[in-house]
Amino acid sequence: MGPTTGSAPRVSTGNSARNLRDFTRLWDVIYRGDPHAVRPFRKEVTEALGGSDPFVRRGDREVFVVTADDGSPLARAVAWYTPASDQHRGAPTGLFSHFESVNSDQPVDLLLDAVRRWLADRGAVHITGPMSPKSSEPVGVLVDGPGRPVYGMPYNPPYYPDLLAGAGLTAAQDLLQQTVRLSGDYPRLRSVAALARRRFPQLRVRGIDLANFEADVRHLVTFHNCTNRDTWGFMPMDFDEVWAVAKQFRPFYRPEYGLIAEVDGEIVGMAIAVPDANQVLHRMAGRLWPFGWWHLLTGMRGIRELRGLYIGVEPRFRLTGMDALVMSEWLDRAVSRHGITHVHLGWTPESNTRLHRQVEQEAGPENVTTKRFRVYRGEAGGGRR
Repeated sequence: MGPTTGSAPRVSTGNSARNLRDFTRLWDVIYRGDPHAVRPFRKEVTEALGGSDPFVRRGDREVFVVTADDGSPLARAVAWYTPASDQHRGAPTGLFSHFESVNSDQPVDLLLDAVRRWLADRGAVHITGPMSPKSSEPVGVLVDGPGRPVYGMPYNPPYYPDLLAGAGLTAAQDLLQQTVRLSGDYPRLRSVAALARRRFPQLRVRGIDLANFEADVRHLVTFHNCTNRDTWGFMPMDFDEVWAVAKQFRPFYRPEYGLIAEVDGEIVGMAIAVPDANQVLHRMAGRLWPFGWWHLLTGMRGIRELRGLYIGVEPRFRLTGMDALVMSEWLDRAVSRHGITHVHLGWTPESNTRLHRQVEQEAGPENVTTKRFRVYRGEAGGGRR
């Protein structure tokens, strides 16, 4: 474990200007000089934690920052609680996200004790994280996998798993991000897709309709909430939260990056991806001026790697080859038309061995690399467990 800090740390809460300033300053303390870290826009972070956050209409949220006696930030987190967790997690469960810390046990113990007490006061029995109720936030901490993070995926110093375990949390789930280097024609996938196409001659597969972009985002939210209830970590998507992120991609999005499969007008499958924006954001270093805007304007449409956000099939169609058909169509459209070279599949639980084997079988193990992330779990209430 890391050393103690030699000062008298204290915890402050709330989203005052001062607290959010310390909250964002900590990123620079930890990642200064790191060649792979992607610096977030400070304004976006503070605005997301402000009073206009759609989440505060349906749950409680609090910002925690640990500072030394000289005012320097040492650790941070955001705690979340919503009664919806009772329904989807079996017992009242609070979440914590945005975790960052210097390499020291003392501030982490202080931070997580405060988070646990805050959640227990609201009725939470368990605590899980790092993750938030928002689908747009990273989940877990990086355990294994070098290099720059893909858009929306975690990145952190290698000591984070030890800090969280030392604070009394245990591993709840390991998540895998598989990156596929696109190569070949995938004959097995094509064969299964052809069978599904013959089985469903009335099937229509279309791209995202940019003229009705908001409507298709609503379709995505509804489809996800109806079809993913049995997956690990499920929390219902909120349209306002998803729309806030989707609008940022609208100027750079191409219809072929997302596909919707319909049978007799009913949506039965989706494959949604976005450009790996971190390729551009990394160069911007969290600053739009004086040159960041140029990277954004010229760089986004040149990205040849996609981050898979969501691939899903309506449960009645899951053993029909519909998933293969959707993926085959997506390869034909997104990859062949836009020269996509890599697809970074969004995290899936390590326990989903069927999917991981399927990806390797289809793409060839030589074309698949994997990163590992970990989500932790503990009891709410005060004190190291």
